[in-house]
Amino acid sequence: MPIIGHTGKMAFGWAVGESGDTVLALQAWERAKETFRQLDILYAGMIMHHDRDSVYTGYEWTSQLLLKDGLRVSYAL
Repeated sequence: MPIIGHTGKMAFGWAVGESGDTVLALQAWERAKETFRQLDILYAGMIMHHDRDSVYTGYEWTSQLLLKDGLRVSYAL
């Protein structure tokens, strides 16, 4: 499960597992945050865009991104 930058298509974070669940998504996000810190990129205020799968609409994912990390969330139609 990758976290990919829109403009440069760089994979900032990723995680591999048996199924694409919330735990896996959060692992990928933690790796992405570490990459952002290493590159001195501020991620607060960024827009995270993805599909409307339950992984990305659930409380655990949205609270991490919106409340704890200060991102904005966008969903595909």
